[in-house]
Amino acid sequence: MVILTVLHNRQLKDSVYREKFLKHCQKESIRIKNILANIKEKQNNNTSQQDQNVHTKTKEGHEDDEYYKQTQAYQECDCDGRTPLLIAAINGSGDEVLKLLISKDVDLEKCDSQDRSALYLACKGGRETTVIYYYRIVAQKLCIIEAVDCRNRTALHVSCKKETSKQLNFLLENESIINKQDNDGNCPLHIACKRGDNEIVNILILNGADVDCRNNAGRQPLHIACSKGHYEIVDLLLKKHAQINNQDNEGTTPLLTACKIGQAQITRLLLQNKADGSICDNDKRSTLHSLHERTRGHRSGSA
Repeated sequence: MVILTVLHNRQLKDSVYREKFLKHCQKESIRIKNILANIKEKQNNNTSQQDQNVHTKTKEGHEDDEYYKQTQAYQECDCDGRTPLLIAAINGSGDEVLKLLISKDVDLEKCDSQDRSALYLACKGGRETTVIYYYRIVAQKLCIIEAVDCRNRTALHVSCKKETSKQLNFLLENESIINKQDNDGNCPLHIACKRGDNEIVNILILNGADVDCRNNAGRQPLHIACSKGHYEIVDLLLKKHAQINNQDNEGTTPLLTACKIGQAQITRLLLQNKADGSICDNDKRSTLHSLHERTRGHRSGSA
């Protein structure tokens, strides 16, 4: 009610009230739909011809126009640099909310203080309908699809952390982001392998993901899958001809990785695919050393 009173009194021109509005939207995302619908109803009291005239005046530079002043709230940022559109995106607001915000000529490329776009936040929120709707709106704006946050991660990176795979089909229409690496050198496939989602890993590979892409630590997706014990993903990567004996910056191969953490099934799978057990890491430890250390550890523990 506080927000509605503010809107009715046209006090959104005051930065303090705008800040309250945004914080309210953020904390009570369930009510944002009703609040914005109320705004829409009030503004629709004008005829379509009047709206057209107002837009014309605004484009001509009449910044003192009342409509222009009221709609500045849609562009206002909170303390985290988020506009109402960004808040709606991460909260998974319905299509009608996004339609209303977008109809106000908001900046679709606007990012928050961490350089995260609305598409990125929608993917982070994990609601498929929001991602799909927003993607369709910006499908022709490749700069938005390719936009990165402060960690150099795209919307595809964050989507690979979620349980859904449907939204990937939209993002992957832009082939340029499939092997995009973040500040740690991780591509989307690294993230998917770490999470352990077989379906997402398969989708990425089918769309051209590099199975041998190395991150800053020299680790390829196969290293990651082995370290997390994801047997089926390891099997899939091997079937896609991932390099089985590549060493990371510490000289560790996928086989050494599996041995060090006691992944017996994965170790067996790697050996069946002709992994080289004689390769040593930078500390001169081979597969046999790792197996011996684990065996000795189990014995001392049982004693």
